[in-house]
Amino acid sequence: MKKYFIILFALISIQSLANVVNSVEQARNLVNQSIKKYNLMYMPEGCYFTIDTETVETYEFDFYEIHDDKCGGDPMIAHRMFSYLVDKKTGQLYTSARLPHLTDWDMSYNPID
Repeated sequence: MKKYFIILFALISIQSLANVVNSVEQARNLVNQSIKKYNLMYMPEGCYFTIDTETVETYEFDFYEIHDDKCGGDPMIAHRMFSYLVDKKTGQLYTSARLPHLTDWDMSYNPID
């Protein structure tokens, strides 16, 4: 009986670690998958950049427009399009992007899968 409890505990422990995000690269991959899934990026490749920030609990990615001859717009301005937070412990994503199901959008963070 003790053996079964040990196996059960090990399986539960492994499952709880399954969503842990261990690196900025892993977090960035999750964010990129989410952006593609929800078709959130309206700027062409090469016309946006990110600023990445890491805290004890999260990774944060801020997406900005590039304005130049190729992308258009005023080169003195870089509008923030949206941001993502990735919870390191759970892997939960949050975004400030405008999501279709939100009627009141104020660029605050909302959970996204």
